[in-house]
Formats: sequence, C-alpha cells, structure tokens
Amino acid sequence: MDLRSDFERSDVVMKLLRLIVDPLQTIFKCDNIASKVVPLNTERKKVFQEFGFSEVNKPLIGNDSKEYFHYFVLNK
Repeated sequence: MDLRSDFERSDVVMKLLRLIVDPLQTIFKCDNIASKVVPLNTERKKVFQEFGFSEVNKPLIGNDSKEYFHYFVLNK
C-alpha cells in the first residue's frame, strides 16, 4: 500500500485496511496478505499491528528468489 505522505496517518491507514483486506483475500483466494512497513514509519507499524498483522523478522523470498525486507503479514 503506497500512500502520499500527507495520507500516512493512522486513521487513513486503518480505513484503507478495513476497506481492502477482506476483498483482497476473496478476489485472490489467499490466506495471507503482506505489506511493506518501513521501520521509521512507526505510525503505520502501530496500525498494522492493531489490525492483526505480524512483523516478519526474516526476509520474504519472492518468486525470483530475491529477498524482501520490512514486511508485515496478516494470516487469515
């Protein structure tokens, strides 16, 4: 989820998560959703944790075998 900096507020992030998480899981038939949370963005981190996302303490590995860091995952 990429937001303009002036929309990077807890109330906006929470509203967006409430709008998109269930439809994403239904449309893509997935049990997990991952989103990048830059370590310095403490407000986003707090909202993602309140919503039920968990911080991943190891890199996620993409289909291209590339390592991706700083992700939070929500498990259905």
